[in-house]
This record gives sequence, C-alpha cells and structure tokens, in this order.
Amino acid sequence: MDTVAGHKKLVVYSMGNFISNQTKANTDGGIMVSLRLAKHKPGQRTILEDHRFIPVWRYVRKEKNKKRKYYAIPVSAFENGREKYLNMEKSAIQSMQYFAKKTRDRLNQWQGKEQFVDLSTLKEIDENIEAAGN
Repeated sequence: MDTVAGHKKLVVYSMGNFISNQTKANTDGGIMVSLRLAKHKPGQRTILEDHRFIPVWRYVRKEKNKKRKYYAIPVSAFENGREKYLNMEKSAIQSMQYFAKKTRDRLNQWQGKEQFVDLSTLKEIDENIEAAGN
C-alpha cells in the first residue's frame, strides 16, 4: 500500500511469468492479486477493503509423446503432498517450493497477505468453465 495525496493506493507491478519456456531461476512464476472492493453510500465511493497475493508457478510437464504441457498453477493448491495430482517429478516440486519461499518472503516483507487456493476451488472453477462451454 502506498499513500498518494492522503489516500491509500495499492500498486501492483512486475507480477512475473505465468507462461514461459524460460528455465533460469526467477523466471518460472508470478503472482495474481485478489482484490475486494466495496461501494459505500452516500456518494457511492468505492474503497479497497482487502487485497491478497496468490503465488502462481509455471509447471511444464513432458508428455509421453515428447510434447510439453504447460500449467499455471496456484502454488498453495499443490503443496504439502498435493503435488501428486499433477504427477510432479521431484525436481519440479523442489523448484516450485523454492519459488514459493522466495515469493512469500518478499511479499511478507511488505505485510502482504496470501490467499490460499485449494483443490476443491479449482475443481469448481473447472466444472463451471466446462458447463459454460456446453
């Protein structure tokens, strides 16, 4: 949060790579930002009630046909044993954990709050997208 002309402002920039084929450190992730806005009467002034960050890591899986499949995954949904749902290899898990720690450490310096995402939320979103396509 920053203060401009006496008002608090949220500035989000340089959010990273959601999809890339880069393999160097610090090129395999980014963040999404979740905002909650509220409109207050009288005057219908809109204010920022809450903001949170969601670390998103770029996972590249090599398929049996030698093609690559790219995923932009919210880290919190695939940590602590849930990596198995994507059949992630050990090196990918370690890379994701490294990215997550660095990202969280950096954002926590600025009192950032993380929004955690769970697999049931992702399943619900996937089902809604699928239903919308039919």
